[in-house]
Amino acid sequence: MGIYDVLMKGEMWKNCLPFYLFLLSITQAHAFVNFEPHDQATATGDLRIAKFCENLKVGDEIYQLTATGGSGVYTFLISLQLADYVSVNEKNGSLTLIKPFDRETRELLRYNAEVIDADGTTDSVESSVVVLDANDNAPVIKPIEYAADIYEYPWTPTTLANISVVDADSGTAGGVQLSIEGTDLLYVESSFGATTRLLCNTSMELDYDRNPVVIATLKATDGGQASCNPDVVLSSNQSLFFQVKDGPDQPPIFTTTVNNIRINESQTAGTEIGEVFARDQDYGLDWDVVYDIVADGISEEFFQVSADGKISVIKEIDRESLSTDNSGIYRFDIRATEQVPSVDPFAWKQAEVGYPFSTTTSVTVIILDQDDNIPVFYKLNDPTNLNDKIATDVFTTKLSEGTSTGSVVQGLNIFVEDLDQDINAEFEVELVEADLPFEISNSHIAGAAVLTIVVKDSQKLDYEREPRSFTFTIVTTKRNSSLELSRATVSIDLVDVNDNSPVFNQTLLTFSVPENAPVGTWIGQLQASDMDSGIYGEITYDILLGHDLFQVSSDGNITVKSPSLDREILPTYYVTFTATDGGNRTTIVPVEINLLDENDHPPEILREVYYSTMMDEDISTEVILQATDIDEGENGKVTFKIIPNEFSDYFEINNTDNNMAILKPSKPLNIELIDGDCEVSDKHITLKVVAEDNGTPKLNSTVAVEITLQDINEYAPVFSVTNPTAVSVAEKSKLGTEIVELRAVDGDACSPNNQIDFEISGENSLNFIIVKSADNGINGTYGSLQVRNAALDRDEKSVYNVTIIAIDLGNPRLSSTYNISVTLLDINDKSPEFNETSLEKVLIKEDSPLNYLVREVTSMDADETSNLIYNITGVECFDSRGVNVFGCEDWFNISTNSKDGTQVGQINVAHELDREESQQIILTITVEDINATSGMRQIDAAPLVITLEDVNDQTPQFEIYDTYEVNEETNNTRIGQIRATDADADGSNSEIIYSVAEEFQKYIQIDRNTGEFSTNDELDREEMGSYLNVTFIATDKGSPPLSSNETIQIKIRDTNDQNPEILNLPSTVTVSEDIELNTEIFTVEATDGDEGRNAELTFSLDETNLPFDIGRDTGVVQVVSRLDYERTSSYKITVRVTDNGLPTRLFATKVLTAMVNDTNDNPPRFTEVTQSQEFTIPEGLPGTTGIFIREAFDEDSPKLQTNYYYIVGGDGINKFQVDPLSREIEITDEIDRESNELFELVVQVSDVVNLTRTSDLTCDDVRRNETFACVWINVGDVNDESPIFSKDEFISDIAAETQPDSEVPIAQVYATDLDIGENAKMFYSITNQQRCCPHCKNQDNIFIAEETTGDIYLVQAVTLENDCYFNIDVRVTDGTSEHFDDAILKIGVIKDDQTVKLLSTISPSEWTTDKRSDFEDELGVLLGSTVIVDKVLPYKSELNPAIQSQVTFHAKVTGTNDLVETSTIDKILDSGEPEVDVFLAKYGIKGRTITVTDPVDQTTQIIFMSTSAVLLLLCVVLAISVVCMKQRINRNKRVERAMEITFQDLERTTKSGAPNNYKTNDNPLYDISDDQPTLDIENPYDSTDDIDDGIDDNAIDNNDSAIINDEVMSSCGSVTDEFQIDFSSPTPEVDKSNLAAALNSAVAGDKSNINYAFQDTGF
Repeated sequence: MGIYDVLMKGEMWKNCLPFYLFLLSITQAHAFVNFEPHDQATATGDLRIAKFCENLKVGDEIYQLTATGGSGVYTFLISLQLADYVSVNEKNGSLTLIKPFDRETRELLRYNAEVIDADGTTDSVESSVVVLDANDNAPVIKPIEYAADIYEYPWTPTTLANISVVDADSGTAGGVQLSIEGTDLLYVESSFGATTRLLCNTSMELDYDRNPVVIATLKATDGGQASCNPDVVLSSNQSLFFQVKDGPDQPPIFTTTVNNIRINESQTAGTEIGEVFARDQDYGLDWDVVYDIVADGISEEFFQVSADGKISVIKEIDRESLSTDNSGIYRFDIRATEQVPSVDPFAWKQAEVGYPFSTTTSVTVIILDQDDNIPVFYKLNDPTNLNDKIATDVFTTKLSEGTSTGSVVQGLNIFVEDLDQDINAEFEVELVEADLPFEISNSHIAGAAVLTIVVKDSQKLDYEREPRSFTFTIVTTKRNSSLELSRATVSIDLVDVNDNSPVFNQTLLTFSVPENAPVGTWIGQLQASDMDSGIYGEITYDILLGHDLFQVSSDGNITVKSPSLDREILPTYYVTFTATDGGNRTTIVPVEINLLDENDHPPEILREVYYSTMMDEDISTEVILQATDIDEGENGKVTFKIIPNEFSDYFEINNTDNNMAILKPSKPLNIELIDGDCEVSDKHITLKVVAEDNGTPKLNSTVAVEITLQDINEYAPVFSVTNPTAVSVAEKSKLGTEIVELRAVDGDACSPNNQIDFEISGENSLNFIIVKSADNGINGTYGSLQVRNAALDRDEKSVYNVTIIAIDLGNPRLSSTYNISVTLLDINDKSPEFNETSLEKVLIKEDSPLNYLVREVTSMDADETSNLIYNITGVECFDSRGVNVFGCEDWFNISTNSKDGTQVGQINVAHELDREESQQIILTITVEDINATSGMRQIDAAPLVITLEDVNDQTPQFEIYDTYEVNEETNNTRIGQIRATDADADGSNSEIIYSVAEEFQKYIQIDRNTGEFSTNDELDREEMGSYLNVTFIATDKGSPPLSSNETIQIKIRDTNDQNPEILNLPSTVTVSEDIELNTEIFTVEATDGDEGRNAELTFSLDETNLPFDIGRDTGVVQVVSRLDYERTSSYKITVRVTDNGLPTRLFATKVLTAMVNDTNDNPPRFTEVTQSQEFTIPEGLPGTTGIFIREAFDEDSPKLQTNYYYIVGGDGINKFQVDPLSREIEITDEIDRESNELFELVVQVSDVVNLTRTSDLTCDDVRRNETFACVWINVGDVNDESPIFSKDEFISDIAAETQPDSEVPIAQVYATDLDIGENAKMFYSITNQQRCCPHCKNQDNIFIAEETTGDIYLVQAVTLENDCYFNIDVRVTDGTSEHFDDAILKIGVIKDDQTVKLLSTISPSEWTTDKRSDFEDELGVLLGSTVIVDKVLPYKSELNPAIQSQVTFHAKVTGTNDLVETSTIDKILDSGEPEVDVFLAKYGIKGRTITVTDPVDQTTQIIFMSTSAVLLLLCVVLAISVVCMKQRINRNKRVERAMEITFQDLERTTKSGAPNNYKTNDNPLYDISDDQPTLDIENPYDSTDDIDDGIDDNAIDNNDSAIINDEVMSSCGSVTDEFQIDFSSPTPEVDKSNLAAALNSAVAGDKSNINYAFQDTGF
């Protein structure tokens, strides 16, 4: 097969046609063809490798033919295509050019070279020569295809124009580079290529105003470097010209607006109240403008604007019905919107640009008020939202009895409002009835207010005394008048207060219930009582913290809640139930519930599943079963049995003791006979065994026994008798072709024993293979015998004997064999091939008729049974430029016909041909043998090239053009260029000349070759109109010539020759001196007879330094600087309007006089007196206050004074606001005195309504500015805070000897209330009392609380045991039911010797509650317990004057009532640890005093010693006796006096067991011995009793009342002797202080306490 054959196979040749032609010439050149005269001569002049440049000149000798052999005398001849271009010298074979080569016309020239020898013999060769390219064609720019409409950005089309450029040259010389000259606005998408797009430079957007017309030059340059003239580069130019159209990218602009409009609220419907006007700023479009009011829910209901901008009232207006502010000012916006025409060419960019554009102007309508409303009462649904209300004149609420004076009555939410404005809305409110316990807090109202009813006399609010309800009337009257306007009725019902808790009849209840009791079973009933009445006496029951198993109904019935009761888990439950009254007071009671046993547990098998493995034919393997049952007796005995199924007959079960059984086979297990599928190599048997107890009813459980039965390999595979012994297959069958399927069976039960594999033995395993195709186990395995060698050839061997082996996968593996004979069958396997001569190129005319025979193709097939069919399987179309195109696919068809016994393919024309669409068509022809063996397709394919010759059949076609423009009064001015194209082939058929229709030749001339046209005479727009429609004609040079015409519109542009004219300027306008800057006072309207920019007008003022300016484009005259009537009352304004014409701008002027009116131009100010103001406002919710800012001073006349007040700073700016006109202070956010009792407000006064203002000024910022005032708001107290106890739990203790006394408190509880004054008064009460010894039981009326002080009194005799304590629930309120707090007071019982007394340098007054609390906390940390300070008493010491107080305390183990021993406390205080020393120093602890329990009288010893001294010293007996007797007499007198004082003190201190100098919250711990002494008045001097009475010797040294020291000292006179006693204790138990006290009383007498004289007291 040659190169030609390779190229023609498949589809490769389609992409390589040019290369194929070149290779064809080379391959044929190598296949030398000799000139063969008789002597076998060969040619040496061989054209088959010749190439010629197309720019060779005519007359040049370009080649020399030669020949050899023969006679040597030759005659040379040339024919075919090359003969048209060269002549041959028949003698010497030279070739001379007679016609220029044109590569673009023919690139390959066929020839036939012939040589004739002298003897007449000839030889020839036929081939082709190649014409090489020279750069001889300039690029041709085809007519520009402009976009239909080119608008300014963003409507600029992506593609401004499509550009097509062709260059007939090839290679680099045929490549074209494009560029734009003359503008930066444009560029080409691709600089290289035959087609591209003209695009707009994205950084330089098209703008109608800047570039209405775009003119540029498109330049196309080829690449040169052609092989025949590489230095030649050619180019061509094309003018670019198009107009830019305006787009909707500017909003309308208002040229006439209005500001403030004042109307009465009864204004008649239809009245015109103002006018506005706007126009579109897109002057090229000048769309209509429509007006509407921007909807806000009100404006569109009352106002409308017409199509011409006139504002009018729709219906009569009620000012009070509008959503306006209190000043009666309402604002809305009028919108002007450009109207998009019904046909909108810009819609595709509408979403991006956002048109139609709108602009708005604000209109302010001031609605003047009339006094046409009376105050109306409303009920506020939400006190914080004044808009959430309902009109009513009846108000009701409930009030807790005893609510304190000054409290606000809650729940009424009375709101009264007069919808009028200013003075029309002022009125008074008052209560009609007298002697009410209520009053109104605010009586003067301006506009609206929330009325607050306040308790005036809380003593009258007593539910137990009539009345229990109050009904009274509120009336409103006109200010300063008795005329009643409206009234409302108020009813207030008193509400009782709950103060008793429920009490259970028993403290512990016991119930029983069966453990299997169903849900809802009744268990028992709770019973409690409550002393309260009504709902507070109604009791409901519940379980504390909920319970999963039990429940209680609201009436106390206890029932089973869950079926989960189980005595075996928990036999007894302790459940706490609660009784709650209607006031939410709760009491708890414990209940014991016992469960009664039931038989309710089935046997529990020890395993979830039993597993066992047994062999085929097994008879002995056993499975042990076991169960448990937590029931007892017969209920716990278990028996096993097998549940019958398909396997149960193979097994038996034997029950044993201890709830066990044995399961085993009852006969041999044959796996092949037992039903069931195998898993892997086993069968699985499942038995169900039931374990049942002997209870009633019987309960049971079931368990599965899983038995695995293992298979044994005992059978070999056996081939089926139905398998064939001989088969056949076609030769050369492909790998895997199935020949036959064989079956074998294995008798074993399970895998792998019954699984079979196949294999082929011997050398046939190379030719055949057997593949397992199906494995059905015991039902057989199938093996597919297949071809393994695809090259099996019947000619080599036709029959094969194959041996197949079947082998199972058991252990050991067993097998068998099978023999089969395979015979090969013959096939058809030869492909057809095309005859190359039938595929030569075809040339036909483009007007060839349908069914015209184009070519017959033939082929050869070596198979005798072949059946050929021809098809066209591919079509490629190429235009005259060689570009692949579409459209020719159905132009030709092919049919298969029999001719001379041969099947041929006949190709015919099947569709109208058109060379202009496709010049060359390449068909892919296929021939196929349809009798080929299945799966072996036999086919051949080859290309056939068909070329169409041109026929002149196309008329010229004009490009689509936009409107052209040209200035009027111009001559010989280029306007533009037209282009037409002709689809015929290059040459006369496609060459075009241009002309103008005769009737337009007077005005327009055209270049017949280029199509450029220009003016032939001056054009007059005013005479001819703005547009001229010219008809152009394009004619080709074909035969006969064809032509077409096109009418193109030319716009005649205007020149500036008309002056502007001012239309509407009056001679005078009036303007107010307070007019705002930039306010419009007049709009100048002007016109210009020109059009376009010549008619674009701008406005200006001739004068300078005027307070006026005019809009350059709008003509709106505005105020630009402040007017002052006092300085200038009128202005002369010269208005100038100028057009935008070229080259000269024309103008016109007119004078306007502006008159200035005087206005209110003096700002209001505060005087020195009103710059600082102070008011008091009660705390509370938002609303009016009836308090008004003092008025500011305004120098203007009264008729010009309209002043407004605003809060512009201070820390109260977010809490208050001021009504701008009435000056009333309003609360905007709840104020709380407890959070802030003083607010600062900075108030600004202005005559500007809705003043724009700051919000962060302070009084310091505006102190020197008279337009500001500093207002101080003192927040008055309202009872809105609850009292709070100082602690949740108070701890106190009393002496065991304490007796009831309603005058001496034994404890006190503290609370605080953040309110002040009457609102801070607190009332204490006891809500519950319990005595705990150790169990707590309710006790009534043992203790009472003093209502105002919190003092607690013991008022009922009770046995005070040392190990008991009292739990007292205390409550504090401020007189209202909603303000309260609860705490617990724990009172313990102790003795005096269980306390410790420390001496401190801190005075009693300095021992505040906080200091005592700190002392308790810090000492509690040191002791690791809870410390309680019992009392702090004054104390004086001569030995240490710094000591000022005695602190008595005791300690308890934290969380218990157990006391800490005093010895333990002493040990820690004496430890000397650093933290202890720091504590003692912090609280000034200098020592401690000892409780005297059993002092010993030493008087007798002293007398005895004195007497002994007298006897021994006779010389001084008399003197010593006199001295001793005198001292004795004096001492007895002092003792007598001390005894009298002590008796008085004893009466005072032991009354009811409490001291009379008790201080608030001091515990009554008293220095009283366990055994009270008995005073013997008859023997006051007897001090010799063994048991000291503790009075005569200690009265002077009474540690509980140091004040006595002064009395004793004053009665004893001035004794200054000091005793230093050396005393050693005989035993550690003797108290040194006792001895010191005794000696002090008996001997010294002038020392209050001498225990400091001992150096070993530990301090």
